[in-house]
Amino acid sequence: MTKILYIITKSNWGGAQRYVYDMATHAAQEKVNGENCTVSVVLGGNGMLAEKLKMAGIPVISIAGLERDVNPIKDIGVFFRLISLFRAERPDVIHVNSSKIGAMGAIAGRIAGVPKIIFTAHGWAFNENRGFVSKLLIKIIYWFTIFFSHATITVSENMRSKIKNWPFIGGKTFTIHNGVDTPTYFAKDSARIVLLDHCPAIKAVLGDEWKKNAWIGTIAELHPTKALDAAINAVSEVVEKGAKVLYLIIGEGQERARLEKQIADLGLSKHVFLVGHIDNAAQYLKAFDIFMLVSLSEGLGYVVIEAGMAGLPVIATAVGGIPELVEDMKSGLLIQPKKPAEIAHAIEFMSEHSDTAHDYAHALQAKMKSDFSVAKMFEKTFALYNKE
Repeated sequence: MTKILYIITKSNWGGAQRYVYDMATHAAQEKVNGENCTVSVVLGGNGMLAEKLKMAGIPVISIAGLERDVNPIKDIGVFFRLISLFRAERPDVIHVNSSKIGAMGAIAGRIAGVPKIIFTAHGWAFNENRGFVSKLLIKIIYWFTIFFSHATITVSENMRSKIKNWPFIGGKTFTIHNGVDTPTYFAKDSARIVLLDHCPAIKAVLGDEWKKNAWIGTIAELHPTKALDAAINAVSEVVEKGAKVLYLIIGEGQERARLEKQIADLGLSKHVFLVGHIDNAAQYLKAFDIFMLVSLSEGLGYVVIEAGMAGLPVIATAVGGIPELVEDMKSGLLIQPKKPAEIAHAIEFMSEHSDTAHDYAHALQAKMKSDFSVAKMFEKTFALYNKE
């Protein structure tokens, strides 16, 4: 029997957590080196990921003190707790996710003698808006993580290219794109009814006027990296020119208060709505006429894959692995980050050239279904587990 431990810092629900959930639930039904697998997930907190795993019958081990923010006293305790856990559980494979637990988990795994240590990098924190010293320290932590892991997975070729010249890690990095099963989508009218019920402010402000507006949507955490302020500024430019649009942002996070103030200051209370968190939000994607993701940084972007599978025209920033999904002016429109005027122009183009937008959407849908399946992601990842 092969024992696998998946390890992640936070137990909220985001792209990395979804990846861990998909990998853990699939691994429980797979074989490694010809043996059935037993799977557990180690995480911090008791969030949505922990709840979903328990519902799926996957054992969860919550480690007190494991959190994203750096706390030397807590982090030392977590490190020694990991060593004890690995020695007690004797896993054949540990698969660490996220930068913080990646470094601690990889080094603790080596000390405990774990035979196979895999690290998946979902994004590089040194790409974020930080100072030089902070970026340098983060790069050093990543180097240690990759060095002590037996194999490192990057979710895009762009990510892999950022570290290809780092010393002493040659041959240890592999690109495996995220994959998704095609969601079960609600039809456009049904999806809109659900979103209207979830965000009653739309009807309260607009009455039935919402029916006359084009719907633009984003599904993202309300986090500075998602650059939602730039998207809102772009919508303001489009509205000033007389366009009838609704921009719905599905998600929750630390930026809510600041974004609410921006919406009010720009007089967009009839055009931009923060819908909040919705479980399985992807199933409502067909409510939108255009999908938009204007992040400053993305590893790959699950939601772009889902929007593509839903057959939506997509506007996205040309960052991280996004250009590996969307080909500019062939399967969507790519723009530069933090450029509201470019975003506004892309919205206008998609709105005014519906036939072209439909062609882009069709091309993206075909690519997502053929190249970004869960089956391909699992097959390539389990090949690393089996690799001698």
